[in-house]
This record gives sequence, structure tokens and C-alpha cells, in this order.
Amino acid sequence: MSFRWNKFLLDDIIDDIYKGKAYRKSDLKYGEICEGKVINYVTRTDKYNGIDSIICNSCFSGIEKGNAITIGDTTSTIFYQENDFICGDHIVVIRAKWLNKLTGLYICTLLKKEKFKYSYGRAFNIDNIRKVTLYLPVDENNNIDWKIIEEFMNSMEPIISAEIKKIIEVSEGNKNIIDTLSNKVSSIDFEKWTNRSKNYDVQLNVSLWKDFYLIRTDEHKGLLDFENCKCGNASNLEEGIDVFYRGAKKNNNGVIKSVTVDKTLLTKGNCIFFVCDGDGSCGYTNYVDDDFIGSTTTAVGYDKNLNRLRGLFLVTILDKEKFKYSHGRKYRVSLNKLKIKLPVKMKNNNYIINDNIYSDEGFVPDFEFMDYFIKSLPYTLTADQLKAIDDIYKDILNDYPMNRLIQGDVG
Repeated sequence: MSFRWNKFLLDDIIDDIYKGKAYRKSDLKYGEICEGKVINYVTRTDKYNGIDSIICNSCFSGIEKGNAITIGDTTSTIFYQENDFICGDHIVVIRAKWLNKLTGLYICTLLKKEKFKYSYGRAFNIDNIRKVTLYLPVDENNNIDWKIIEEFMNSMEPIISAEIKKIIEVSEGNKNIIDTLSNKVSSIDFEKWTNRSKNYDVQLNVSLWKDFYLIRTDEHKGLLDFENCKCGNASNLEEGIDVFYRGAKKNNNGVIKSVTVDKTLLTKGNCIFFVCDGDGSCGYTNYVDDDFIGSTTTAVGYDKNLNRLRGLFLVTILDKEKFKYSHGRKYRVSLNKLKIKLPVKMKNNNYIINDNIYSDEGFVPDFEFMDYFIKSLPYTLTADQLKAIDDIYKDILNDYPMNRLIQGDVG
């Protein structure tokens, strides 16, 4: 079975698009006894389906009926709202006759693929939203086949439920790990949990650590071989599901979108990823284990002893340097001179000194200690859990039917 596809301008298929009446959070009342009469407060947050809080329904004049798509225009946060809600500032509301939970979730998925184009400097405002072009399945009369979309979305429910079940099993029922995996817990909540749960098996004695240059150069030894990423123009990349495109972004491990692979632009994984430019994100680092395409505002570092655990250890230290850099003070030009302290190998309370690639003084980073320390943290997943999670996301990336339907090549 194959599907036919056609292009549609969003403005041509919706009935209404407008700014919702905005309520400031400071004007809302909390802590009241609601007697079951509550309503969702939808803002530009990218968590919890855009719902900042649930408050008492106190006869608001701007209540929005459910069955709508909401878009935070300055943040490009896009969600389907099933229930009635009120809006925070800068919330665009979309309505259409064809809209229901299944079609709404599908269209939201397509709209989210536009997010990389917009930011606070270029808002996803009503005019830009109207101009979005969507590829949608059509019937023999070239009308949008909403029935096919609904059938497809219904077919996803058991698949998604199975993936959720696998995540729960992998986490052994630990709610904090589940929340972290699904990106549903705030950094503050996660920090509170870890502070309550600290029972490290390993103690840090930083006084024994030694300085290492981060980058190896002709002038000195160091931890990493440096390489620039290669993509100078993201608009030339074709959307696809082969690899991720990473850029100057501080969250989501730098991922901006998924694209079709171009081997001339490919950067190998198992590396430290540096955001070298960009307002708000310059100076961030991540560990990346997969091959990807990176913007020329980014760079990577490699070493034969690098792995996931050591990478996480290193980027935690490197992020302490973030405050020094900005759009006006580039990270790239400073990397050659940057030094960080690391644990070093010792024997009988004496430093092990030898001729190595890491230190002009002969010190050797204690990579095994880094592995052991990261594994000792109370919120670290076991090797079996990591493998199971890798399998989950490999399945989603490679085999998930949603990707193929969105790309328009389901057969």
C-alpha cells in the first residue's frame, strides 16, 4: 500500500489563528480550595505540554476551549491542548474543523520540525506560522486524507505504550530516572533529589589533581586532538532521519534537527562537542557518542581513551569554564590555552610519571577513576540500563514509522 502526498499552506487548511488573552502568572491566585473546578495555565514552557500550572477556575474572561494547537511565538513551543485553558503571554492559538487529538498531535509534530528556524530574534509569529508548508497524505481527489492520519496515529498507541513500558522496566520503576529520560523533571527538582540521595562510594580529593592543557598543540601536550565541524550552511542540508545536525545550542545535546547524511560534512562520534560561538550558548560542552553533522560554530575533541563515562566527567568540569565566554569572547580561540584539573594516576602515594601524550610534566589522567566515580553516583544508570536505553532510541530513530510517514515515503 502506498500514499500520495501534496503540499499545503497551513493558512489554507486552518479556520482561525489568533493570540490568546494573556494572563500574568503574578495575577493568578494559588493555594485556594478549588472544589474540582480547575483549569490549565498554558505558557511558553517546553515541558508538561506547555502547562505551567493548574489553577482554580475563577471565572476568567479569556478561557480557551480545548481541542486547539498552542504555539509560544518567541520560543516555538508547540502543543495540542485537549482541555480548556487560559494563556500566558505570547501564546498563539490555532483552530480547525478537522482538529482532534489524533490530527492535532500529528500536525504538532510537523510544526515542530520548523522550530530550528526561529528564536527570540526571529519569532514564530502568526505571519510566519501561516506561511508554513506541510506535506500531507491525500486521497484520489487530492484532498487531505485525515482518516489515514487518524488510523496511523491510532496504530502508534501500542508502539508508544510498549516503549514507555520498556523505559519503566529499564529504570526499575525509579521515578526520577523515568522523569529524566522523558525530560519531564526540572533541573531544580533533579538537584533536590540527588542532594537527598547522595551516598557516593568515591570521594574527591581535588588537592591531588593536576593541571592539563585541554587541547594538544605543537607547543604542548594535552587531553584532546581538536577538529572543527564542517557545515557552514544548514539550509543546504536535506531533512531526513540519517544523522543529527548539531549547532550552537545549549540544550538537547546540541541537536537542532535530523537530516540526510552528507559524508563530506560528517563528524565522528565519541567526542567532546564544543559550542564555540553564539549568544547564550557559547562555551557549552557535551559528550556526543554518535556520528553527526556539526555547524562551523562548533568543534570537537577526540582521544583514544575517551568513552561515555569519561566524557560526562570532563564536560562537567569544562562547563565550570562557561561563564568566561560569550558571543564577544570566542571559545575557539581560547581552547588552546585552557587548562583543567583532573585526577591523576598514583602508586604508593606517589604520582606515576611517564612519557605520554597528555602532560609535558608526565602526569597521566586517571581515566579508570573517572569511570568509577560516574558509576558511583546515585542517579547513574547501570551498563545494562544504558544498553537497553540505547536499544530503545535506536529503534525509534531507525524503525519508527512516524519518521517515515512524516517524510512522506510510507509504503
